[in-house]
Amino acid sequence: MCGISGLISKNNNFIQEDLIKINKKLNHRGPDEDGYYFHKNLGIGHKRLSIIDLSTGKQPMHNDNKDLSITYNGELYNYKELRNSLIKKGLRFHTNSDTEVVLKAYEYYGNTCVNHFRGMFAFAIINKEKKELFIARDHIGIKPIVYYQDENSFAFASEIKALSSTPNFVKDIDYYAIDQYLTYQYIPAPRTIFNNVKKLLPGHFMVVGFDGLVKVNKKYWDISFKPITKSNKDWLRCLSQEIKESVKKHMVSDVEFGAFLSGGIDSTLIVKYMTELRGEGIKTYTIGFKDSKVDETPWATKVSKKYKTNHTSLLLEGNALDILPKLVKHYGEPFGDFSSVPTFYVSQIAAKDVKMVLSGDGADEAFAGYSHYPGWKEYKNTSEEYLYKNNFVKKWYPLANLIRPKKYPKINNPCSVLDNYLPWRQRMVNAKREKLWKSKYSYILNLPNELVYNYQESFAKNGEFSGSQYFDIKTFLPSCILTKVDIASMMSSLEVRTPLTDKRIYELAATIPPELLINKENGTWSGKHIFKKLLEPDFGDDFIYRKKQGFEIPLDKWLFEIENLKTIKERFNNPKSILNELFNNQFLNELLMEKKTYDVWLLLVLDEWFCQEFN
Repeated sequence: MCGISGLISKNNNFIQEDLIKINKKLNHRGPDEDGYYFHKNLGIGHKRLSIIDLSTGKQPMHNDNKDLSITYNGELYNYKELRNSLIKKGLRFHTNSDTEVVLKAYEYYGNTCVNHFRGMFAFAIINKEKKELFIARDHIGIKPIVYYQDENSFAFASEIKALSSTPNFVKDIDYYAIDQYLTYQYIPAPRTIFNNVKKLLPGHFMVVGFDGLVKVNKKYWDISFKPITKSNKDWLRCLSQEIKESVKKHMVSDVEFGAFLSGGIDSTLIVKYMTELRGEGIKTYTIGFKDSKVDETPWATKVSKKYKTNHTSLLLEGNALDILPKLVKHYGEPFGDFSSVPTFYVSQIAAKDVKMVLSGDGADEAFAGYSHYPGWKEYKNTSEEYLYKNNFVKKWYPLANLIRPKKYPKINNPCSVLDNYLPWRQRMVNAKREKLWKSKYSYILNLPNELVYNYQESFAKNGEFSGSQYFDIKTFLPSCILTKVDIASMMSSLEVRTPLTDKRIYELAATIPPELLINKENGTWSGKHIFKKLLEPDFGDDFIYRKKQGFEIPLDKWLFEIENLKTIKERFNNPKSILNELFNNQFLNELLMEKKTYDVWLLLVLDEWFCQEFN
């Protein structure tokens, strides 16, 4: 995996060293080599972590007549097929790298090249003839790209922190984004903590002129849930075939690799197919924490024995306050998903052995695996019971509405309203945030909900249940889950590939009827039903149908241990702290004394970020 960057001077006062400073902030993403290309008032940079075509994949890369130049971060899993197709169309290749395939695909197809890609990517191409920069991000949002604009510059990079080296960078805080962070534990794209820095949305591309002005910001891909009918046997065959093919493509590498193995369903399935394709001895990595309420390492050991992997399992002490400054530094903005802590540690361990691992991220959104989905399903059922007197009325009401609309007006189902789903995704609820913000900032709470504005139409269009998956795929998955994995792993220069976030997998999953995803198991609603059945030949019900567990850490014990509690209390009561500028001190201390673990963690991360940015 790599880091990419670029800079356009709007006033033609381009200094090469300015781009070099931005690119150097990405050293951890590409320790193997770096490269630059400069053209008049702009330049692009690259930091390389070599995985494929180790000898000839140097970047930035140019086409034959040197009018196109690319800086690329990612892996294209259909690059061999696409390369052969382009050769038949008359294009010549000089390397075996997927970078050249992306470049030549743009040369032939132009902006629509992204429609031919299957993989994870973020890249930029200088087009001298058109005097523009083409920037694109992959379909699901596995690879990040952020950009900065002011009156003098346009800049882009793989991480927010790198952009802070842009000449005369202005740290203009977006306070609405802070409230979004407190609500969801992350800042949903396209916003960042800075008003003048934005995230390019997944499945989008941009066109920026050499004058630094954005000409196009366009969506090129979307997911649409349209269930089709098949037998369970056919679904299992299709899923097994598609997932195994995706795992195979994600294993293409010129360096040694392994897999994260938590012991959960998703990572187990990845290791199962890796073993079937590659044989025994796959390197797998698991960590646990002492004093944690949840320890999945025994489950991971069971999986390792089943598939005969070369397994590394460590039980760590860990301390959230010790790792906090390092995590905050790399995420570049407040990011409160505490599972970034174990993700960092397991990446650090794996990086000692390999340069790349596969992981099971992305299955919960595609196959409705999160624990809140059954609750939302139950809410949907009770909402329908409330709306209609009985099943007869429910069945014939739409026809009655068409015939006599005044007597039988259209009924808006609560489950088609995104506002009703958002509380299921909140980390800090509205009532707490109302008490938290000082009165002079309370206007933030009354601003229109940007997520509702952006996603209500698609939420309703995709169905009362599938709309919830759509929303999570567009927000939580790229801005939280995939961001967490990308940053935490790149801190150790480790590439993480996620076969279950392949666009083909998602497009297939979007055709599975909801009743095959959410089902009652032993009288209790449970998610990922058809997905779990893929493991039935290898494991018993006690393994497959146990209660879902996340990547847990003993956060409460770490935070509220006597010395740490004292440190946090000092931070919460520091009169110069941003916490006491924005929030009511009395309520801050209430949260601390009541040991509201997640709320305290969110506020600690926010405080640490401001301390680092503004000393």
